[in-house]
Amino acid sequence: MKTIHQFLAGYSPLSSKAKKEFEQIFSLNTYRKGEIIAGYSQSKCKFFLVKEGIVCSYLNDSKGKKVIRTLFTPISVIASLKSIININSTNANYHCLTNCSILAANLDDFLYLVDKHHDISKLYIEILEKSYAKLLERVTYLTTLEATERYLMLKKIAPNIENQIPQYQIASYLNISPIQLSRIRKKLLFES
Repeated sequence: MKTIHQFLAGYSPLSSKAKKEFEQIFSLNTYRKGEIIAGYSQSKCKFFLVKEGIVCSYLNDSKGKKVIRTLFTPISVIASLKSIININSTNANYHCLTNCSILAANLDDFLYLVDKHHDISKLYIEILEKSYAKLLERVTYLTTLEATERYLMLKKIAPNIENQIPQYQIASYLNISPIQLSRIRKKLLFES
């Protein structure tokens, strides 16, 4: 599977046997815009690789409003860190913001391979390290960058995001209001 090879290229190499077994635990699924692929109601923990589309993790605030925590673009790993630490427990919903093609694997199957293959165990550690680093980076951006700077960082990651998801979802991810995002976009357009 091309997507898995692209994903693995960013990590330490796996033996051919481990790579083959890793590929075999995945199945390709398609989801429509708006579908929840995992979350509070999930009965069995899974982890995912985004092949096509944009997925977000979100929480509901005290007023019931969705607050986007993370955006996942191709070829991102989607897994609740909480569910990896405490099986069958997650603290967010994972929702398709566009139509998506996603590779899914049961977390138990992956953890079995982690125990079986040392190189997959190293992969698991690297995935956790990268996830933690992304989380720290997100917190740093939210606490140290101005809204315009956060928007420009997002545009580096997903240049055509305005053509893929609504402005209010982009604003939620940036932790600003849609009106503030509109002003930022207008100012940047005027400056260019």
